[in-house]
Amino acid sequence: MSTGECGPGDDPMPFLCPTQKEQLAFAAMKYDGKKSVWVPHKKEGFVKAEIQDSTGDKVTVKTAKNEVHVKKSTTGEFSVYLRPFLACSIPSGQIPKC
Repeated sequence: MSTGECGPGDDPMPFLCPTQKEQLAFAAMKYDGKKSVWVPHKKEGFVKAEIQDSTGDKVTVKTAKNEVHVKKSTTGEFSVYLRPFLACSIPSGQIPKC
């Protein structure tokens, strides 16, 4: 199971309602709508990255730990609007109040 994945009986609230410290860190995060993307990661599922270079169908991205080369089709747009998506994917259909 990758980090961020809830198993049966796991509490999803830490992912739906970040602490105030996490909210401030997220608000201060560097973001460029054209360069910020999600890229696949073996252990974490997906990690945030920034496009450094693009050639054809390949991109060079910089993650928090290193620089990697991936296919452009494997990257995902980094959206700051994650909570509405998460709320739609909650099986019970109930949006928690943070």
